[in-house]
Amino acid sequence: MAAAVEQLARLGSELAAALGSSCASGLAAAPAVSAITLGARAAATVDAAALRAAAERSEDFSVGARPFGNCAMLRLAQPGRPGRRWGVKVFGNGAVHLTGFKDPRDAAHAARRLEALLAEAGGAPHALRELRVHMLNVGFRLPRGVDLPALNAALARDPRCHTRGLD
Repeated sequence: MAAAVEQLARLGSELAAALGSSCASGLAAAPAVSAITLGARAAATVDAAALRAAAERSEDFSVGARPFGNCAMLRLAQPGRPGRRWGVKVFGNGAVHLTGFKDPRDAAHAARRLEALLAEAGGAPHALRELRVHMLNVGFRLPRGVDLPALNAALARDPRCHTRGLD
């Protein structure tokens, strides 16, 4: 877990540097991170039913409305933000999805809380490993409008771009 927290701290520093320098590169305002989605693996397989039961006993976690067999869909309360929750999915094979973060430090907090819940549910420590950013949503404003037909035409000419459905 320590390596995962270090990775998230490094991501936070890199994001701050990249977003801060973007104004100098011609954007109208510094971009803002709207959501970070992470993936990880638990060190062992997970009993989804036991994890859901442990979440129901927890003060921080709640169980999603539509549980299904091999996955525990959970919500984790955001500290200091009543009513706000992050999404957590834990699959029986140990795959983990963490969604809805705006700050890597929040993701590190959620990962530590999830490890504690996994340990409670399984009776043994469950370290998360292979923590990776799967998606980073960033919103920004350009200094002027975009000619969408010209952009679509340029993207259609680029063999690296898949533009089906952009018309």
